[in-house]
Amino acid sequence: MAHPIPVYQAVILGIVQGITEFLPISSTGHLVLIPRLLHWQDMGLTFDAALHTGTLLALLSYFWRDWVGIVRSAAAPFRGKQEANPALGRNLLWGIVIACIPAGVAGPLVSGTLDKILQTRTLDLKLMAVVASALAIVGMILYAADKYGSKRKRELAQTNLLDWVTIGIAQAAALIPGVSRSGATISAGLFCGLARDTAARFSFLLSTPILLGVAGLGLRKIIKHGLPPGEAAPFAAGVASSMIVGYLAIKFLLAYLRRRSVNVFVWYRLGLAAVITAVVALRV
Repeated sequence: MAHPIPVYQAVILGIVQGITEFLPISSTGHLVLIPRLLHWQDMGLTFDAALHTGTLLALLSYFWRDWVGIVRSAAAPFRGKQEANPALGRNLLWGIVIACIPAGVAGPLVSGTLDKILQTRTLDLKLMAVVASALAIVGMILYAADKYGSKRKRELAQTNLLDWVTIGIAQAAALIPGVSRSGATISAGLFCGLARDTAARFSFLLSTPILLGVAGLGLRKIIKHGLPPGEAAPFAAGVASSMIVGYLAIKFLLAYLRRRSVNVFVWYRLGLAAVITAVVALRV
């Protein structure tokens, strides 16, 4: 039986998750590489649930006002009230629902395979090769989307069915390790003509139901069976560190993309892909 990971490792991995879940650089890529290079044990599915719970709480903490506004505006006609912008609320709510369908359908179909991948992620060189390839390919797609995508710079209220389906399919593709949910959905949003920060904002709103489902499944197992002995402290540390750092990462990225391009993340992805490729080649 595996021992629980030390608390300091839980904090470090929580920080890594908080940053990489929201920046378009792939949380899986980092969580594959770091334990391998540092010769840490596999963090296990229980701790994986902690990290997803923390990033979910970061999203809800940052965007709770947006969600309240979306729901209130969408429900305004049924309450006999007039909200400031009911069309925006209905538009966003339908957009999020429709865009979540592809990942919602694909997720359960591959969940068993993904569980096996997560349980062996620090040992499988083939997985690392897949991660490196996905990092590089999506990095180039992100660059192309920013440079050659539509320059209309539309806002959330101007999105339509084609946008929602396109971004939703991109989110489903992020089930491939190394793709990055935010990287894929921001790329799709840029190709659809959304402003950079708008594409990121929609990406974060869209990821909330998905993370709610992923964290919910993990927490349900924990509630049913309880935390394994010795894992309470690492679990709490992982939740807290990923939540705090995730909140700061969301705030940083939205501010950054209002002024600058995504190029720094493209080069980072390509660099990380090269490092992982070297690790695979050298069998470190």
